[in-house]
Amino acid sequence: MAYVALSVGFLLIFLSPLLLLYAVPRLQKAPIDHYDRIPSVGSGVYFSTNPKYLRQIGPVPLQNTTIYRPDVSAAGKDVAVYDSFSSTKDEQADAVIDASKERFVFDRKTALPVHCCGETPRHQGLTLKFPFDVKRQTYMFWDSTAKKAFPARYVRDDEIDSLPVYLFQSDVTPTVTGHLTVDGSTAGRPDEKTVQVDQEYSATTLVWIEPVTGAVVKGYRLLHQWLQDPATGNNVLVLEDVKIGYSDGYTADNVKFISTNVDQLKLVKERLPIFGPIVGVVLIVVGVILSRRRRPRGSRRVPTAATQPSAV
Repeated sequence: MAYVALSVGFLLIFLSPLLLLYAVPRLQKAPIDHYDRIPSVGSGVYFSTNPKYLRQIGPVPLQNTTIYRPDVSAAGKDVAVYDSFSSTKDEQADAVIDASKERFVFDRKTALPVHCCGETPRHQGLTLKFPFDVKRQTYMFWDSTAKKAFPARYVRDDEIDSLPVYLFQSDVTPTVTGHLTVDGSTAGRPDEKTVQVDQEYSATTLVWIEPVTGAVVKGYRLLHQWLQDPATGNNVLVLEDVKIGYSDGYTADNVKFISTNVDQLKLVKERLPIFGPIVGVVLIVVGVILSRRRRPRGSRRVPTAATQPSAV
């Protein structure tokens, strides 16, 4: 027992500091092989480009599904590569109204884009996650529709199913994403046959971030797209007005998954380095005490001639 206490005690004292130098840098990296399917639900109004309708539809229930598929063969020690496919479906009409795809390449620790490995498009700012040890500050955050990064400011500390998180808000100011040609009457200029208008976009994105790992626990978006006549500044047509966010079921499962990763990282980063040496010292003291108290068998003292009482 004494030997075991001494061995474990010395092991904890010498092993604990090594965890910070060896284990933490290897654990504090984004995975390269995590497949994810994120369902989001909401509602909204959209303009149908289907020749049968060619009109505004809604408000109707909407569902977005985003799939992130890892490309392990293209990833590396410090770089993660993920292909994403996103589609939005009109639940009432049972029809896909929008679809897009991207290829994300980012640094596994800082979460910032790495411009290689077929990245499409060229990204800016944070994309799929925040860095480890998130700070209460403003980060640049990628918007896939505007195809550029906007500030995501820290709003407050929050909690989701007992998991501590930071809430960040990113506001996309009105941004021109394209140009379309419409007839003059639609643009409010009946004297002209056609008018070129701007396709404008704005959005507010809320993300709840777990601060230890930088993982996105929950997301919610308000999206607005419309056509605007640049000559008059008049809004011509609403293309999209949508509110959508992670489903409750996915968020609950996500909390469980992320909580496990947080516990593992805290164990090797905080608990073992702090409490390991303390427990190690205690065990060594216990081992020393036990070894001193221990006596080998047959150690009872036998009287010698010098100590035997003499006969009278």
